[in-house]
Amino acid sequence: MSTWRRWRSETLTALAGRPEFATQRKRQLNHLVIELTNILLVFLPRSDMQKLGPSVKSGIIEPALTLAHKLQLSVDKFSLSWTEFARTRPEMRSINPRAYHSFDCVNILQSGKAMKPQAVAAAGTVTYMLDLTPALIFEAVKANAFADPRVLNRARILVAATKEDNGQLVFLRNDSEEPTVVAWLFEKVQKLDSSHE
Repeated sequence: MSTWRRWRSETLTALAGRPEFATQRKRQLNHLVIELTNILLVFLPRSDMQKLGPSVKSGIIEPALTLAHKLQLSVDKFSLSWTEFARTRPEMRSINPRAYHSFDCVNILQSGKAMKPQAVAAAGTVTYMLDLTPALIFEAVKANAFADPRVLNRARILVAATKEDNGQLVFLRNDSEEPTVVAWLFEKVQKLDSSHE
């Protein structure tokens, strides 16, 4: 495994040095800048595209691509993991606070305040809303296998935590396949735009 991962890393490094890679990377970077800028325009409809686009490029997309590139070239394995809640039907999701102990929870009912683990445990019910960020998982390469996965950054999720006497939050079902609200909104805007064409 160790030899294979080193070979993979060296091969990808060589491929990344080719001129075709730089061309494709630039094309992908521009595509991502346009896509994210369009998503952000949902929240900033009066923004100047000439200013917002370059800001998105230098402040978000370029650093993200640089990090992704380093993670891909690493001998060790890095991966992102969305929560199981994102793939579970709303009526099947647990409201028991113990099901949320391994996540960083942000309570929408307290103006987006981050919850301490003891606050999550003390909540009467916790209703999952959406994933904010996925977990970053690290697996070190060993001679013949990967080491046990280690969570470098826990998944961050938006929840509605209520006291026991307040009951459970009820919300409408979201039929989107998208794991985040921003992607869901972007999907809705695209559908709306295509219906006007």
